[in-house]
Amino acid sequence: MADARIITLDPSGAAGRMVRSALELLDLVPVQVDAPTVDAAMREIDRGATLFVVAEELDAQSGSEIAAQVADHNDDIAVVLITEDDVDTPHDSVVAISRGSAISFVRAVDAAIHHRSIRDAVRRTAAIPLLAEPDNSYIPHIDPVALDSVLDQLQIDLGALGLLLATRTGHLVVSKGAFGSLDVDRLVGMLAPTMKAGRDVRDVVGGQISTVQFYDGESYAVFVLSIGLHHFLCVLYGGSNGARQFGAVNRFGRRGAEDIIARIGADAFIWQPTAQEPEPVRSTARMKAVRLERSDSTLEVPLAKAEFIETTPEYVPEPELTLEPIENLDLDALFGDDVALDGDAEHLFDLDVLEDLTKSTQAGKGKLDWDQAKEIGLIS
Repeated sequence: MADARIITLDPSGAAGRMVRSALELLDLVPVQVDAPTVDAAMREIDRGATLFVVAEELDAQSGSEIAAQVADHNDDIAVVLITEDDVDTPHDSVVAISRGSAISFVRAVDAAIHHRSIRDAVRRTAAIPLLAEPDNSYIPHIDPVALDSVLDQLQIDLGALGLLLATRTGHLVVSKGAFGSLDVDRLVGMLAPTMKAGRDVRDVVGGQISTVQFYDGESYAVFVLSIGLHHFLCVLYGGSNGARQFGAVNRFGRRGAEDIIARIGADAFIWQPTAQEPEPVRSTARMKAVRLERSDSTLEVPLAKAEFIETTPEYVPEPELTLEPIENLDLDALFGDDVALDGDAEHLFDLDVLEDLTKSTQAGKGKLDWDQAKEIGLIS
């Protein structure tokens, strides 16, 4: 790795930045040369190179042509063509990676530096298995910086090659140590479904379950410890050394898992499915549909939402009462001055007589009781 050299050719400088970002993530420090021109890139390649990264868009020449030319004359150099979209290259020794495929690019850089097939590394990116069923429920957030001291001490106590902390959906959160050619993303993706199995078993055995699994391989031995319901921790050993580490993992590993759970808090054991958005409430002005099914077709008819509306009943006038005319009507006899009144009635509107009657009662008090009123003839 000390003699690894990476040559980039991209007038925009984006390819060089992508390489530096990938090396930082991989914690690798090979020699990197950002060539300003095609001729400068060719001179650097002649001096020796492990990986050549070229952009598709160049000022004077096609990047794919330069990539094919380098691949034809240098069998020991891995060649990556940076494109705008995912496309296949006509040359078998050139791997095309789009600018947005960061994971594929990091895999390609790692494979090239470790002298592995970059084409196989990129092909495995799309084959990483995650949970078979969609899982969008809540996953507690973990601050990687807050776990540095815990994981550093845990790696020392365990004597492990490395530690991997990942979510139950197969996303890597923190990695510590040296992993060599191990495909860590693929590993955590394959182990993620085991978290669902542990959650289901918890319902049977009861309580807050914790699990420890062991995978013994020729190159690596992997212990997997559950971190609550949402995360798990991978502890890596060399293949010939893992079987002897059960005691250390059971002692220090479980204690480290408890320390991580303490930093997560109660959310580590809370299963909270993502709430579905409520169906929007229809306003009174919104229309609904009524399905009318017939033997030959189905018709959807819009129907306004039913409402109770207070209305005023329509006014219906009563029929007019028609009276027969009065024959020989004499208005003078009704309203004339010489209307004759019989008996006491002729004094009915004589104010002088009424005044004398009133004064003659109650000693001028002006008030009459019922019997007195009848006595003087005011009421009958």
